[in-house]
Amino acid sequence: MSVTVKYKDNAIAELTENGTKILKTSGKYCEADIVVENTKDGGNLPKYSDVNFYDYDGTLVAGYSISEANALTVLPVPPTHDGLTFQEWNWSLEEVQSLTHIADIGANYITTDGATHLYLNITAEPQQDVYLGINIINQNGVTINWGDGTVETPTEYGISKRFGHHYAETGKYIVKISGQFRLGGHSNGDGYPLVGDSVGHAANNRSILEKLYIGEGCTGMQSYCCSRQRALSMISTHKNFCFGHSGWDSTKIKCIVLGRNAAHGFSIGISNTNWVDVVCLPKHGMGKDGKTFTNSLSLKRIVLPEDTVNLPYMMSTLCQSLEEIYIPQGVVNASSHIFRNCTALKKVEFSENFTGNISDNAFYSCERLTEFIIPSNVTAIGTVAFAYTGLIEIAIPENVTSIGAQAFRGCSQLNRVYLKSTTPPVLANSNAFQNAYDNMKIYVPQGSLEAYKTADNWTVYADKMQEVQS
Repeated sequence: MSVTVKYKDNAIAELTENGTKILKTSGKYCEADIVVENTKDGGNLPKYSDVNFYDYDGTLVAGYSISEANALTVLPVPPTHDGLTFQEWNWSLEEVQSLTHIADIGANYITTDGATHLYLNITAEPQQDVYLGINIINQNGVTINWGDGTVETPTEYGISKRFGHHYAETGKYIVKISGQFRLGGHSNGDGYPLVGDSVGHAANNRSILEKLYIGEGCTGMQSYCCSRQRALSMISTHKNFCFGHSGWDSTKIKCIVLGRNAAHGFSIGISNTNWVDVVCLPKHGMGKDGKTFTNSLSLKRIVLPEDTVNLPYMMSTLCQSLEEIYIPQGVVNASSHIFRNCTALKKVEFSENFTGNISDNAFYSCERLTEFIIPSNVTAIGTVAFAYTGLIEIAIPENVTSIGAQAFRGCSQLNRVYLKSTTPPVLANSNAFQNAYDNMKIYVPQGSLEAYKTADNWTVYADKMQEVQS
């Protein structure tokens, strides 16, 4: 059984039961433009909406409007998978019922036998010598079943080690690891990949790990452990599993689900990946410091947990497919370059309670961002903060006292600027609106027109100013 899917650019794909997409004719593949022409078994496929439920592999299980999600009395029934037992969705029913904003919700599973499963596909002789990087965290050690009849029980705990094995033949193997451990490891600052070769790198073995099912004894992953695992296309995780930083570059992982009971919160960077397009974060669990999604080229939407306080430097820079992001009301600080060159970004939801400022380069070159509401508590707009965006109009709140150089430079569609303060904000440079729309109008409060026309660096825009009429 499969479903034919037609895209708006006339490309045609086939959507199979496991979610695989096969391009049938020429045309640019663009999942955001999907149009269902026929549906399986006469029913309706789930539709992407405000509140989406995803399986661990990125398959959309259900989509609801916010009001529909609030009205749910039970959460969607998850898919079934051989070797996996469903634990929970990473949002509770009560959390979904109280939602007031968009959300992407993911499924957590545990392996049925409790072991962690690594699905290997060894196709060439150099790949037959396989090394696994793990950190044993219990003195009872672990059991490694290499899938070819060989079993070993190492007990060295408290340090990161590589365990090697030679496969006599090429083929597909399922490695099962039981006991308490973390994936990957470090040696003098150099990361051990989860699956590597004899020198601790993934050079010869970067294409043999295809799938990863996390068992209950695996508590998390060390930083970079899945880096360069280029055939890895899916991972299922349990509700307590803790991710490491920069775990996914060069993999084919499409979906990442963080459990709401993860002990250390969210500590993950998914930078430099072409494949991840869904990240399902719980309502709480990231901790105060947000993490980076830099250069994640397929990621379309980010919904940050409610306990996020800080948006880090370059958080989503160069996420060229990112269209929408939700920023919680508790965020008080946004570092520079957070959305620089997010060329598809169309919607950003800042809470009105946001107490930070619009940082330098915050939305630089977000060319599809046509509207943005600056929260009323903002006091400063940084250098090139909105330069080369698609803004059509902007209201600058009364509390803004300074605007950085080139803040709105190159905003060629910006035709209306509304300033709310009777005291002109300090312009760092007269180029703040350079190369904006030729006929741009700047509206100022009644009684303040002369103050604006004569203020430093505002004078070059005097002929564009007029008072708001009551």
